[in-house]
Amino acid sequence: MRPNPSLLTRVIPLATIMVLASAGIGARCTVLAGPNLVAHGDLEFPQTRAEGRIGRAGNSAVFEFPGDMHFGRVIATGNNVGRELAEQLVVAYTYLTASSGKTRGLMISATDVKVNEPYEIAVWFNLEGKIRPGKQYAYAVLALAPGGNQKVPPLEMVVPAIWADGQLAGARVNLEWTEADKSQDELIKRGIIQTPQFERETGGQALVMKLPSSFKGQLFLEHVSLREIDEALLNNKGSRMPQPIRYIEIEDPIERRITEALDVGSRHMMQDPGFWPVEGSTGDPTLTAATLSTLGNLGEDLTTERMKTAIDWLARQELETVPAVAARLNFLARYGLPDHRQQVAADLMWLSAAQFEDGGWAEQTGEDLEDRTVHPDNLNSLRAVLALREAHYAGLEANPRIWRRAVRYWTDAQARDGGFRHMKDEYGGFTQATTTHMTACGLTGLFATLDMAFAAGGNRCSQYMVNREQVGGILDALDWLDQFYDERFKEIPRFGQPAEPFLNAEMMQHATELTGITRLHDKDVFRNEAKIVLGQFDVQTGLVNGDPTLTTRVLDMLSRGAAPIVLQRIIVGGTRENECSRDCDHFTRYLRAHRRKPLNWRATTIETPIRELVTVPMLFVNVVGPIDWNEKQWSKIRDYCFDGGVVVFNVDEGVESQRVTLLDALKNAFPEYALADLPADDPVLSITHKIADPPKVKVLGNGFKNFVYVTPRDWSCWLNLYSMEEHAGVFEFMANLLDYTLDGDEPRSSFAVSTWDPGAGTTMQMKMARMEVGGALPAWPDLPKALDRTMQSGYRLKVDFVRADSAADKPVLLWLACTGDKPMSEEQRRAVRHQLDAGTFLFAEVVSGREGWLEAFSADLQKVDDGLHIRQMLANHPVMTGQVEETQGYDLRRAAVRAALRDEDEVRPRPDMYVIEKNGKEIGVLSAYDISSGIGYNLYPGCRGLMPRESREMAANVLLYALERRTSEPDAAGWTGALRSSP
Repeated sequence: MRPNPSLLTRVIPLATIMVLASAGIGARCTVLAGPNLVAHGDLEFPQTRAEGRIGRAGNSAVFEFPGDMHFGRVIATGNNVGRELAEQLVVAYTYLTASSGKTRGLMISATDVKVNEPYEIAVWFNLEGKIRPGKQYAYAVLALAPGGNQKVPPLEMVVPAIWADGQLAGARVNLEWTEADKSQDELIKRGIIQTPQFERETGGQALVMKLPSSFKGQLFLEHVSLREIDEALLNNKGSRMPQPIRYIEIEDPIERRITEALDVGSRHMMQDPGFWPVEGSTGDPTLTAATLSTLGNLGEDLTTERMKTAIDWLARQELETVPAVAARLNFLARYGLPDHRQQVAADLMWLSAAQFEDGGWAEQTGEDLEDRTVHPDNLNSLRAVLALREAHYAGLEANPRIWRRAVRYWTDAQARDGGFRHMKDEYGGFTQATTTHMTACGLTGLFATLDMAFAAGGNRCSQYMVNREQVGGILDALDWLDQFYDERFKEIPRFGQPAEPFLNAEMMQHATELTGITRLHDKDVFRNEAKIVLGQFDVQTGLVNGDPTLTTRVLDMLSRGAAPIVLQRIIVGGTRENECSRDCDHFTRYLRAHRRKPLNWRATTIETPIRELVTVPMLFVNVVGPIDWNEKQWSKIRDYCFDGGVVVFNVDEGVESQRVTLLDALKNAFPEYALADLPADDPVLSITHKIADPPKVKVLGNGFKNFVYVTPRDWSCWLNLYSMEEHAGVFEFMANLLDYTLDGDEPRSSFAVSTWDPGAGTTMQMKMARMEVGGALPAWPDLPKALDRTMQSGYRLKVDFVRADSAADKPVLLWLACTGDKPMSEEQRRAVRHQLDAGTFLFAEVVSGREGWLEAFSADLQKVDDGLHIRQMLANHPVMTGQVEETQGYDLRRAAVRAALRDEDEVRPRPDMYVIEKNGKEIGVLSAYDISSGIGYNLYPGCRGLMPRESREMAANVLLYALERRTSEPDAAGWTGALRSSP
């Protein structure tokens, strides 16, 4: 096949609609995607052109995108001009190039439409979630006009358009842009609508956007969203205080259905003796192995007497087919050691002997193996390969000749177009089509055998599997899937038999686990496959199509695909071959084995939006070529670190010269800090595994948490080779780092929404000052940005940070953070005193909440001014309850706390807060618990603080309380200008 760019970085040319945005557009809009999204959010997809088809009677053209884009359609309608509109109208996902960089979105271009008849163009966005009657919804639309001579056309919007009680109903909104709309906030149009009352939904639901009649220009839609609002918080709209925006979370229907299926299905498997043998029954060894394996993945206790009886029974059976032996070996290698090590070795030898000369396996063996009356096929070959690979990772290795022959089999089985059929051409495969499930099967087989032959089974240091010819086959298969995935899975796999969706789901899950690529052909692979197989799951019986075997296969696929993603990888420089490295796959496999639960990894790029990057706690950046990141890309690494992530930088031994470039770039990205040697007593060396010989890792951190780790040599090499004996410390260090980053919490669900706060339009703004005392290093220099995002998201309140040493700016609040045990300097005391004298409200906190700091910090505060007094805060204080005059905060009388505090309180404790008074008047509050790190979603061992969500809520309560006091009690000069509406 012709070489293609990387699946992770490729841009599909759309030269006919590539345009240059005018410089006046400015920065890209604030992100609005979130759990409450029921229409599209940011329209970021790979560049793809929609194909137009002619509608009924030739009066319309319908444009739809391939793949699972959750989009909808564009419909152009005119009298007898459907064919012309289908050919001349352009609808595509593309990007504009503006002064701030590339911004992706949906383009509708009618500049080449030549029809003379009137026509109408409407965009129909599919809605997700459930629209409810009589509820208020906030909409947001960001539209741009390409080129400097156009303006955004007026749009008529029906939002939402819903079929209810047999009629189409919805609120109509007219959106207009003027030439004066230049800024980000002016370009995005927002408002609130109320849905009509209806008894029941009788059809679909959509958000419809109509362009002007016979539109001839271009329209670029970057963002469209619709979110339900909590009506109880829409009171007092004329208040001087910012009003809360609380969006109702819309349940993810796929997540709910998967959770339900795993719960119901596993309980049914535990109760139904049909899944494994009971005394007096013969049982099905293959089904028993699959059942036990699935239950193990779901976290069931396999050490119970019933489970041990079933496992012992399985190990005693005389098996004679590849599927049965492979299923048993796969399970026992993962969950049956060390009790059944002898049987694992016996099954390994059996499968090794069952291999055909061409490297493949067939279902039937025994006499058939001797006279070769049957031929190998891909499915049975994959079953054998995966089972032998599982044994290898358990410490029982097959003869290397087995893997070299298997590599030859998969190489010979690949079709010329890069795909795979059910079997090799010489056995009749030439009569079959290359299909999605067989290509995923072949890709997995080729990947796994190359892994065993040249990576985990190799001994020469390498960043990827060194056989370039076979690696090229992997890339060809990936390109085939990216072009045809799901379009061809329904085609005949063999002899006119239709492909079953369960096989497709199973094979695609194997492929995504190995490659780390979760989107193919513009579809989220797991979600797409889950939707299909869940359609056959019966929640009443707990079975799939009434078949226990199908049930185990489906539940196994769902449990593995829905598992948390704990690691993501970015490759800098290099070639496409580097995408085939097993480094992160092997580390994730190591984690699965030690934690006895499914976990996932993914491949990504630095172009991935930050809100998506921060959903994964660890980032492995592998430098294999020149580092060419710009300032914006390095700032994304900084954002990732200060919003909870940890980055490991690795430099390929072949480009060691790039280490200097990397270190210089880190200095520029984190000017506040310097790389240093990892201390010998650092918790990452002992938090889970006790690492006896600490690696000479360089770290960058703030004294509380380390954000960046630079490996001393090429760790990707040892991870790729799965060098568990010689370099076990590398795996243990990475595993410790994950536990260090999570601070005792479980990894976040793969369905969890981003921790990056969704944005909203600014309606008010306030001034705030911040100061850190007691420490040698700045603790959280990016806290102002994170706090501003939090307040804009929840209250449309912009927070402008001003100098703490100047009271002339008249900030509403001074955020004073104790970051060490050193006393405040006289200059710092003077700055705090001036702010208090000017009427600035004080919020003081003990960063990390370290015991011993509170007492010294409290004493230091009382030296700032005569008459200062600190007392315990009562539970009914507005900072605790969120009951702030003319607005509403959060009730934090019971709040989730960090791991370091959980041993002290069995229940959710009240935050340890204090009131600061001067001459009997309240002038501030003091928190003994850490708040700052949680605002950036940072977790680390030993921190005595609130969990991130509660930290953000506490910060909101404090800011609102300070605002309420300023607006209701002006200072001696009568000044009330700290809070004002935005222009």
